[in-house]
Amino acid sequence: MCDKMRTAERICAYCMTLATMMCFMSCQESLPQRCAREAKTYTEKNCPAKIAECITLDSIVFAEVDSTMQYFYSVTDLLDSAELMAAHYEVYRTALRKDIRNSTNLKPYKDEKFKFQYVYLSKKKPGKALLSLKYNYDDYK
Repeated sequence: MCDKMRTAERICAYCMTLATMMCFMSCQESLPQRCAREAKTYTEKNCPAKIAECITLDSIVFAEVDSTMQYFYSVTDLLDSAELMAAHYEVYRTALRKDIRNSTNLKPYKDEKFKFQYVYLSKKKPGKALLSLKYNYDDYK
């Protein structure tokens, strides 16, 4: 009788372990869901964050619709000029592309061929985008 009980206990323990594992696997979030959650958490804990004298990171958002990691910055002083941003568009575009290519922190996103968007907003005129740069996989591979 003891052997039958031990066998029944083992089977029961095995079934419970299997059921628990299946529950955890089905409850895991997808990479896009995780990215959205982590971007929101980072924003809540760290933003606004001063990046440079005239640049502040306001938020990071992951757009699941088109798998885009979006970075929103506000700019002040000399950089708070649509004309200046337009005049240096290629310089900014090239520098940010290089940063994406060289970033080891972005590797999981790059491996999934996510897009990256950088939006620079005026501090003088809230809501006005001075510059928006978007990169897809072909831009940074």
